[in-house]
Amino acid sequence: MLRLIIETSNLDFQLALHTSGQNGSQGGFAYRSDKDAAGTPSELTEMLTAGLAQADRSIAEIDEIVVDLGPGGLTSTRSGIAFANGLAFARNIKIVGANSLELMVLQIARDPNDHVIAARRSNDGNYFLGFFQGGICHKLALGKPMELIHGLGWQNEEPTWVGPHPKNWVDEPPALNVEFIDLLSPGLEAFDNLMATPEFAGRPRLDAAGPMNETIR
Repeated sequence: MLRLIIETSNLDFQLALHTSGQNGSQGGFAYRSDKDAAGTPSELTEMLTAGLAQADRSIAEIDEIVVDLGPGGLTSTRSGIAFANGLAFARNIKIVGANSLELMVLQIARDPNDHVIAARRSNDGNYFLGFFQGGICHKLALGKPMELIHGLGWQNEEPTWVGPHPKNWVDEPPALNVEFIDLLSPGLEAFDNLMATPEFAGRPRLDAAGPMNETIR
């Protein structure tokens, strides 16, 4: 199986082609734009054309699309989703959606039992936060970080924070024992880790997708 991976929740767009291995094994990348020695084009169509050429594959061979649904930059996220939806319709293939907070947690590959908070900035001091522990997402929410943390009772859990931390925490450190990992957006490694999970095969396959920014509240 050949999968097209699209990540546009940040302004630095990324695209990859990923192949399944034999007998259900994970496989690997046939192309990834962040490793393109020729330089990465800025447009998704050009990125896909370059990727297919370098991987010696054709667009007709793409069996499935995996796309980052955000939350993230809404305009950029919509660009990737629109591209995925158009290609899925034209080629009659399915889309697998993944949210960027989940992907960020998968990228850092922490112990599943750790308490991890993945964060993306929104407006007016609000953040999109995902609370992960035991391999489970306990909550996705938009709001003020300390209010959300206290609302879930995680203030004493010594969490790992993945993403940009609130600016006011520099001058007013919160009463939290927290480790910070500065990660602006997920990388392509996160998709590789996602597809390696046993749960990936059971994810919904969609005809069309929409941005997480508009559903998380």
